[in-house]
Amino acid sequence: MIKKIDHIGVAVKDIEKALSLFRDVLGVELEGTEEVDTQKVRVAMLPVGDTRLELIEPTQEDSNVAKFLEIPTASHNDLLAYPEVWKTIGLYLEVVQKSFQDISPQ
Repeated sequence: MIKKIDHIGVAVKDIEKALSLFRDVLGVELEGTEEVDTQKVRVAMLPVGDTRLELIEPTQEDSNVAKFLEIPTASHNDLLAYPEVWKTIGLYLEVVQKSFQDISPQ
């Protein structure tokens, strides 16, 4: 049985656009950012209850994340243009968080 989701990674082309949506649309605060040179990415961490949403932006064109974002079926390049998608993600995270609170031993 799953007891906790530590983090959910979301690959994005533009971390600043994604951050503005999370702040403006969902009201999620930024915990911090980190460059992971070995993975050729920059990561923004956004806490949502006991779970952390990680926005992952490639810093080099040859990174695995950049290659992933090029796959049309794996990533919708215009996803950030649809705030309702991000609202749905936020609602999903709230439901997941509440579910884990309800089943966690106190």
